[in-house]
Amino acid sequence: MKRVSRAARTLSVSLLFLCLQSGYGQVWFINFDGAPVLRPGQIEASLLASGSYMNYDGQTLIKGLLPGIRAGVGITSFLDVKASYTRGFYKFNLGDLTDWEDTKGNNFTLSPKFSFLGGKLAVKLPFSVMWYKDGELSETYYNLGPRVIFSLRHKKYVERSLSPFFEVFFYDEGESDYSAGGNLGFAFSSDLDRWSIRPEGYVGYIFPKGEQEKGILVYGWGLAATVSFDVFTRN
Repeated sequence: MKRVSRAARTLSVSLLFLCLQSGYGQVWFINFDGAPVLRPGQIEASLLASGSYMNYDGQTLIKGLLPGIRAGVGITSFLDVKASYTRGFYKFNLGDLTDWEDTKGNNFTLSPKFSFLGGKLAVKLPFSVMWYKDGELSETYYNLGPRVIFSLRHKKYVERSLSPFFEVFFYDEGESDYSAGGNLGFAFSSDLDRWSIRPEGYVGYIFPKGEQEKGILVYGWGLAATVSFDVFTRN
């Protein structure tokens, strides 16, 4: 009976975890963004990947890998908008290197970002839609994840960013879950306005919904490569 109870608990937590984390287009709480915005008319393209671990009740139960792409455009001197797509792969048996499962969850995110103080501070408002389809089963979830970004640059070569966030995940006819955390990211380049390599680490906490439940700790890493083009603007 103990094994059955433990298996049932693990399964329920796993399902909750998949719903929460697959719903976030910058999945696993990744950011890959500094406070400066793209110049008006400038286009940015990115390849990205993030990995994460879920810790529940002191046990690491699930590992995830989410590759994706992102594109952005500068709107004004203080506003740009980026759209991203990611897809989630998970490992439920951490001892099996080949046991990756495709969740068939497609994550789409639209992220307007408003920059202030000469690119040292920004407010980002990502809104995500997760669409899941497996055979006849089709489900849609939503996520709103506002965050504040603090950035410091060393000329055009290095950027350091700290980004606290708060997220609300909507599902099941009005029900919701909440999470909070932060990112520490870096960008390295010979010219940050043209291209960058962005490693990042993060930690997040999914709050319990009831007194009998426990919160979920999520932590991990990310890596992105970005390149920018002056398509609609002149230097």
